[in-house]
Amino acid sequence: METLFVSSLNANLALAWVICIVLLLRLIFKRISKRLCLFLWLIVGLRCVLPFSFHSTFSFLPSSQVFDPGDMYGYSFKIHSGLYFIDDFVNDYLGDHYFEGISVPVETMLRSTRNGAVIWVIGMVILTVLLIAGIVALRRRLRTAVIYEGNIWQSDMIGTPFVFGIFRPKIYVPFNMQGKDFSLIIAHEREHIRHGDHIWKLLFYVILIIHWYNPLMWVAYKKFSDDLEFACDERVIGKISEDERKAYAMTLLNYAARTSLRFAERLYFGCEKIRDRIENIIGYKDRNRLLIAVFVLILFIATCGALTDPNPNADNNLLDILQRGIR
Repeated sequence: METLFVSSLNANLALAWVICIVLLLRLIFKRISKRLCLFLWLIVGLRCVLPFSFHSTFSFLPSSQVFDPGDMYGYSFKIHSGLYFIDDFVNDYLGDHYFEGISVPVETMLRSTRNGAVIWVIGMVILTVLLIAGIVALRRRLRTAVIYEGNIWQSDMIGTPFVFGIFRPKIYVPFNMQGKDFSLIIAHEREHIRHGDHIWKLLFYVILIIHWYNPLMWVAYKKFSDDLEFACDERVIGKISEDERKAYAMTLLNYAARTSLRFAERLYFGCEKIRDRIENIIGYKDRNRLLIAVFVLILFIATCGALTDPNPNADNNLLDILQRGIR
């Protein structure tokens, strides 16, 4: 378990670099379609789930193994962050102040790693229990829902529409929703189902539970959820007229933020950045093809750099070449 936790630490440190790269590209290409931005989050997802990795001279990561699992059983340890100025400072300090049996008690590192592994597991269990409990509570609230047609259900226990379910998802809407609002919201929720957004969001949340102690994963989950809603909005407004877009924006304003969301319900309800969504809808226009081409090129480079690890031969890595140049 201790070795698994150290592997998780190394994976999360690498993942932190990948998330920072994605957030930076998301900011640089803020004018690009959010449907394309979703491919950036695919890089994060792949980095989390791929059981193998390739080595590349052009990897953006400074190191794929900051902590050596074998150090748990030694008398001292070093970090290998891949950033010389950090490694030199930290390792010099550790060499002067950390040596088991002399400056610190024997097996200090092993005990610390074991305690970290226990906290990691407890955190995953708590988040999983909260998720399951929240889903059960939401299902109870929907027991009084009545079918409208097809997979559309109405309920007086909710204040905003959403998709609930995995393999046979249903659309739930409040009883007071009618007319044009009803048809536009149903179109939005059907787009979510058509593209499997409810499944992608759940998968990302499972990844979040595993990496819960990484604060950047919480940021990534929030931004990913927002981009799912933005992308869904774009797919809907791309099929309707200008006047219908304004009505769609007003519908979001009326219904999207009516309910105070509980822990598990955030998996199913839309993002809370209503103002940003409305601005994106009102200002929607066809994207510049040149910008899209540049984005695709950068996406390819980012994918190669983020999904590969630096070569064991540090002298040949891109980052090491740059650091030697700075030195």
